[in-house]
Amino acid sequence: MKKHLAISLAAALCATPALAQTSPNLTFGQVLTPAQWNSILAGKQDVLSYNPLNVAGGVMLGRLVTVAPPFGTTAGFNLAPGTTPPSPVNGDMWVTAAGIFAQVNGVTVGPLGGASSASFAATQPLAVTFPGGVTTYALNFNSSLLKDGSNNLGINLANPNTWTATQTFPAASITNSELANSSITIGSTNVALGGTAATIAGLTLTAPNLGAATATTINKLTITPPATGSTLTIADGKTYVVNNSITLAGTDNTTWTGAGVNMTLAALNIADQVLTGGANVTAQSQSTGNITVDCGSRPIQTITNNGAYTITAPSNDGFCLLKVTNGASAGATTFTGFSVGTNTGDGLTTTNGNKFVISIIRAGGDSTYSVKALQ
Repeated sequence: MKKHLAISLAAALCATPALAQTSPNLTFGQVLTPAQWNSILAGKQDVLSYNPLNVAGGVMLGRLVTVAPPFGTTAGFNLAPGTTPPSPVNGDMWVTAAGIFAQVNGVTVGPLGGASSASFAATQPLAVTFPGGVTTYALNFNSSLLKDGSNNLGINLANPNTWTATQTFPAASITNSELANSSITIGSTNVALGGTAATIAGLTLTAPNLGAATATTINKLTITPPATGSTLTIADGKTYVVNNSITLAGTDNTTWTGAGVNMTLAALNIADQVLTGGANVTAQSQSTGNITVDCGSRPIQTITNNGAYTITAPSNDGFCLLKVTNGASAGATTFTGFSVGTNTGDGLTTTNGNKFVISIIRAGGDSTYSVKALQ
């Protein structure tokens, strides 16, 4: 029996490729001591050239490759699910119920998949969480991830997003919840809003330039676009209130200054207006010599008599006062175009320093005057 066992053992050894190693040089029937056994077992590591990996843990100095298991019954490599390590180091990998995690460059990356999936498949819109320490993301997606079927992916990130191309929002409105209550900075790139009533609730535009906007109504205020351009300027902190429909007309580049108190404007073409205020008039000085009276230029006018001259009646209906002051060479005053009776008031003199007020009136095409001496 022993003989047959020895023959079988020898045959088995012959069928197996021999590994070069140190021979213990044992003899038949030799009984080994514990020291000899220890020496022989230690010598078995000569062929390995490294210490065997302990099942309790260790560091491998080379690559680990597993052979695919037959029939697909098990995985070639298994990380048992557990809890997140309290202080992971770079290179650590672990599995929890949330998915697979890895520690890379001091940042935990993951989960790489959900509890029921090995990818980012989820109910659209897809929510993806990125590590706080990563500021640049490379995001690839296919048609299954599109939010609206028009090659646009819905993005909602805590960090600011920069769009370098025109962004089109086909929905009629964008609410604060869809914008994550964040602000939108519009730079040189246009942002197109589609729909018939595109609105952004709670949006603040800082120093916007609407450019060639074609909309003519803002908050029910209708604006008529000018042919080339117009300017409406309201000083800082001022309020402009319009209570009735009016049309303003006047001369360009002129300034109208209102009174310092509340007032009611008077019209030049409305009869029976009630005047409760007054006015201080600055007299108009006429040049010495012949004059044609124009009561419309100023209600009070003055002239110096330094030689004979003629006063011609006004060509428009009106009333005014002309003060005459005689100079050292005062001459005779002649009136033309006036209709008067025998009494026109005080007589005019040529005495140096004498003063007179001539009341001139034209009504219905007829002009007349009267003189009042001031000495």
